[in-house]
Amino acid sequence: MIKTYRQLKYYWYADEIRNFGRKRKLYFKLRDLRYRLLFLLRACNHLYNKKKSNILMKGIRKIVCYLYARTQLKLGCEIDPKTDIKEGLFLPHPNGIIIHHKAKIGKNCTILQQVTIGNNANKGLEDIASIGMNVSIGAGAKIIGACEIGNNIIIGANAVVVKNIHDNSVVGGVPARYISDNVPPAYNAYYE
Repeated sequence: MIKTYRQLKYYWYADEIRNFGRKRKLYFKLRDLRYRLLFLLRACNHLYNKKKSNILMKGIRKIVCYLYARTQLKLGCEIDPKTDIKEGLFLPHPNGIIIHHKAKIGKNCTILQQVTIGNNANKGLEDIASIGMNVSIGAGAKIIGACEIGNNIIIGANAVVVKNIHDNSVVGGVPARYISDNVPPAYNAYYE
């Protein structure tokens, strides 16, 4: 949760380094739809979690969240601005991504296209996944229910995760099964 403007600037910087590998001018960053999505996601999160909110800030929040909703619509993704996502999020192809608003995502997470992180409607609407640091989620993967996903994990493309995953693992398949513990140390190269 981003509560101060200083935290917001740090999250913007971390996302920028993670996505581009270097600092770029604001004009060029905001022309890139995937970075615009992250920029507005962080701004909306900050404005929702701000302690004091006057009429002006409420108006700014409505405008920023409207722009964020339009960007989501263009990209075809649904990421609630209240979702607890730590810094260093990398969305190389953000189309079709759906993330439940109660999901928790750690630092340096890479999420590819068509990923769903949601609840298991059969077991309870409040059971949502918690994802650790340095996790790479492959294209089309689904994380369903109250799964605890550890640190340094690679989830293969089209995997369906319904159980907990321990640290330093590679998983894949339907349902996701342990494949190996051979996680490359530098698959999250840009941001530490």
